[in-house]
Amino acid sequence: MAKAAASRNGGSRAERRANLRCAPYQSVRAISSRHKHDSRARFTTSFAPSICFEAIWPGAYNQLVRAGAEFLVNITDDGWFGDTAGPYEHLNAARLRAVETRRWLVRASNSGVSAFVDPTGEIVGSLRLGAVGMVRQRITTSHAVPLYVRWGNWPVPLCALVTVVCFAGALLRKRALGIDGEKDGDA
Repeated sequence: MAKAAASRNGGSRAERRANLRCAPYQSVRAISSRHKHDSRARFTTSFAPSICFEAIWPGAYNQLVRAGAEFLVNITDDGWFGDTAGPYEHLNAARLRAVETRRWLVRASNSGVSAFVDPTGEIVGSLRLGAVGMVRQRITTSHAVPLYVRWGNWPVPLCALVTVVCFAGALLRKRALGIDGEKDGDA
């Protein structure tokens, strides 16, 4: 399914959102919203939204960042994890999306760990597990498109192919030179 980046642009178009991947116990329903023109709007920005576990998948935001998303947003409810390492693992997986896209991640959780994550993956502001409150943080937007976002996972199979070709080339060269690996005197 596709996901459109939501934008605060005075409402010139309707935005549509659908899940990228389904995780267990996750909704599959598309969400639509219309923004009306607001003459008081002081800025225009575009962000890439995700709900709960969508943010753990590598490359989850790539399409949205290529489409112009300037920062990432993840909303979640980690209450079902209870008092375990789960909410922290969920946050750490989402932090990787900030690193791979080189975008700020704004993560809001009504029962887990809410945080601001900078483009290097550092948590610069947060509320601890189960805390009630508010965190304020100035973030910057970015229009840069990192290599991983541009090309995705293709370098991995390319490296595997290069390795196989190099190994096959070395094996063929070894046979062409008559090197068979046996020592003199072995029979």
